[in-house]
Amino acid sequence: MQIREADNFLSIEVIERVPANLPTQGDASFAIEFRVEGFSGSGPTWVDLLTLQSFVKQLRALEVSRKGEAAMESMTPREFELRIWATDGLGHMALKGRLSHRKQVGEFTFSFDPSLLVSARVAFEAILNDAAQQSVQADGPAFGGSAA
Repeated sequence: MQIREADNFLSIEVIERVPANLPTQGDASFAIEFRVEGFSGSGPTWVDLLTLQSFVKQLRALEVSRKGEAAMESMTPREFELRIWATDGLGHMALKGRLSHRKQVGEFTFSFDPSLLVSARVAFEAILNDAAQQSVQADGPAFGGSAA
């Protein structure tokens, strides 16, 4: 998933998922990369499934209302933070993030075209759908019946 405006971007890609047979199924490791006004950084982070679900719900509401915000934070506090919000009553959007890796910290902010919110929501929904599919495969079919 990438949000890009001119030379500024934030990229979030899934590296690893916790399998359905483990207690923290659906948690995900992400590779985060950003570049804003020539300043850049990258690093890995973990986000738990409940946070991802909440973030997607917030993104849906933000997409519809063009008011408020959607925010998430990594499992390790302050390792990764992302906030996407409507900057005015017209629905213009911006994002702010923080990424730390060992002793290094990068913070970034930029505005972006509101139409990009749809692709961000779709990308995060796909991550959730992958987690749900993984759970169904591990548990077997969710319907009755017997194999012939």
